[in-house]
Amino acid sequence: MRLVKWFTLFLLTLVSVTLSAMSSVPTPEQLIRTSDLDIHKPINFDLWPKAIKQSFNPTLTGEVKLASDKNRSHLVLTEQSDSYEFELKTRANDFTNQRVLLPEIEFDFVTLNHKIIPIAQSLQLTTHPHWDYILGVGDVWRTDDQGNLFQVVMPFNLVEKNQNCVHNGILTFVINPKQSGTTASQFYYQISSETCLYYKVDMWGVGAVKQKINQKIKQKAKQAVTQNKQQELVESQLTTVLTSVQQKAVVRYVNQQQNKLPIEAISQLPIAEKNLSQLDMAKLSLTKLIKPTDMTMYGLAFNGQYYVSQCQTRAGLYPFCEELVMPSYSTAKTIFGGLSMYLLQREYPQLYHQKVSEWVPQCDLPQWQDVTFLDLLNMTTGNYDSGYPTADEGADHSQQFFAASSHDSKIKYACQQFTRKSQPGTKFVYHTSDTYLLGTALNQFVRGMKGPQTDLFKYVFGHDLWPKLRLSPVAYETRRTSDKEQQPFVGFGLFFTRDDVFKVTRYLANVAAELFHPASTDQGSLTNFASTRYDQSFWKQNIATHTDCAEPHWLPYLSGYGGISVVLVSPTIQYFYFSDSGIYDWSLAITELHTRQAICSKRTKHD
Repeated sequence: MRLVKWFTLFLLTLVSVTLSAMSSVPTPEQLIRTSDLDIHKPINFDLWPKAIKQSFNPTLTGEVKLASDKNRSHLVLTEQSDSYEFELKTRANDFTNQRVLLPEIEFDFVTLNHKIIPIAQSLQLTTHPHWDYILGVGDVWRTDDQGNLFQVVMPFNLVEKNQNCVHNGILTFVINPKQSGTTASQFYYQISSETCLYYKVDMWGVGAVKQKINQKIKQKAKQAVTQNKQQELVESQLTTVLTSVQQKAVVRYVNQQQNKLPIEAISQLPIAEKNLSQLDMAKLSLTKLIKPTDMTMYGLAFNGQYYVSQCQTRAGLYPFCEELVMPSYSTAKTIFGGLSMYLLQREYPQLYHQKVSEWVPQCDLPQWQDVTFLDLLNMTTGNYDSGYPTADEGADHSQQFFAASSHDSKIKYACQQFTRKSQPGTKFVYHTSDTYLLGTALNQFVRGMKGPQTDLFKYVFGHDLWPKLRLSPVAYETRRTSDKEQQPFVGFGLFFTRDDVFKVTRYLANVAAELFHPASTDQGSLTNFASTRYDQSFWKQNIATHTDCAEPHWLPYLSGYGGISVVLVSPTIQYFYFSDSGIYDWSLAITELHTRQAICSKRTKHD
């Protein structure tokens, strides 16, 4: 009996040790080996190594290639929803077993103090059938006194091919300058959260790292470590050791840090703002409606201060919340489509009344002859199948548009799918294809005005608005068709960090205040909800229906697929949440905010 008890205890101990080992992030020593490392389940992010602040870290540059191992890559679907089944049914070729593998991730980098800075931090296209990626700035530190090994922990994001879904992950590997040009180590990666309604998965695994470290930098690093000198990253030193591209990456990073808004934890809101000391934070976070693991992030801009939540995942808190990338989805209809029209019409007052058929030859059809750019912006073209505002968008045939990767296929759907049912400008029917068509027409228009090589996204945003707003590198690419046309999607396909969201939202709030003044005016198209309108790509809701506002008060807002809302309360107050909950109702949060800080000027009297 004692032997049985002892043997049982031994087995339990062995299982415990094994599980413990499987739950630990690989050490630098384990990563240096090139085999015999496998992780059998995701690791809580609280257990990941944290950057060690050291008095000296040499400047390193180089190139890294990461290739996942198909035998040590894991993918587990965490939710098999109706949305997943619909996508699987309507675009089965996009859901093969190749999804378990990462694309080959290849990037140049430069280190600065304790940060590793990828030279390219916007959307990177790959040859993988299902995934592209975005890299963020991570941590790097020495793991030995000789300066031979440097551990890297950095954020990365998988972006579904031809779509807007973003899966947020972290990877770790070791930089070993002595093994430059060889398979120097292994890397471990893990994805435990996403903003993607239909595809929620845990992914983790191991792969091989190939690296090439700049020889000049490697020698300087070795000398500096040997002499135990403090590193001084002054401009003159950077000039001597970095290429112009690397210098620009460092300057861009430094400027980005300096230009970031002073964002604080949302938990500080009741403490910092006296008017909101009694605010019910559970209502602001929509806890009763949205599961914490479905909430990517929520935030509030309040009178010049900025408050944001932590980034919850299925494996604890995401360590790089500042770098976490969020998709725009249909908020791009306002940000890209709406702002393009708003800004271009200042230069070309006749823009709103341009005929679609005159700028898009594929739409030189009877049903498009009298449809204007403004009709497309308002989604009141008069061309549709169902008169119910959102029926066409949810129909199986809509996947012909969303699955198409070429401009020819997308524009054919946009121009030919729907027939004339009503007079343009009179009835709202929601079509993402209408916004794509608007983007195509605007692209042709700016080329006609500025030259045949002009690109709408670069002209309006990349060269103008984004630099003015000082957005991150993440925002400087958009989803486009994969053919030679490279047509921006416009209706979805943008990417932002939390700092970007606050800056863009603040700008939009000022635009909305100009367009929709006074707020009591009921303008815009009727939708499938009595208290909601659609006007120049903005949604608007009359909050008098669920608050004590004494007269109608129409709040403009943006809405994105899966559960994304951006509410433009005023030029000084904005609220947003990014989720994949399928919840689009923000009224609980705004009503609670209104009870502490009046949103409308006239309120009913209370006894």
